[in-house]
Amino acid sequence: MARYQNIIDKYQINNPASPFTDPEDVPASFYMELPHPWNVAPPANAERLTEWRKVEGSAPRFDGREETYAAWRNLFIPAVHQVRAKMSWKANLLARALDTSKSARLLNIAASLSGDKRGYRKAIERLEDVYGHPMGIAGAILRELEKIDFVKSRDFVTIEKMKNKLEDYLDEME
Repeated sequence: MARYQNIIDKYQINNPASPFTDPEDVPASFYMELPHPWNVAPPANAERLTEWRKVEGSAPRFDGREETYAAWRNLFIPAVHQVRAKMSWKANLLARALDTSKSARLLNIAASLSGDKRGYRKAIERLEDVYGHPMGIAGAILRELEKIDFVKSRDFVTIEKMKNKLEDYLDEME
């Protein structure tokens, strides 16, 4: 937690008067250069966020497991990434969304995250490199499927749970 605070203090991420980029200064081309599916700019008619704490509660947490990365990313992009806000605020919310207590990889990504466009882009690229490859996600899902115990034919509750879990994994792979 102290490491988080050092990052936040160093880059004045919580400071509303921070000198970092305003949303109007971030060209759409910045977003288009990000890896898919991050390559979406905030809509031009979107309301400009004037207080970063308004989206703080809607930023989902990522625990560092490959099988949950796609689902987390699909929640984080519309909740934070596509919001018209200061880049330092987005970087702060990304740093807070990474559960560094569960993964050394996430700790390294969060520690290198700076409150500007370049740091935000680098963190997203590193997340995609480490967690976003389809084969890595598919491999993690297959490992989870292998852990499923044999189900008796009349155990309908367990069969229903297994069906729901398989549907969730198929959704993540799409």
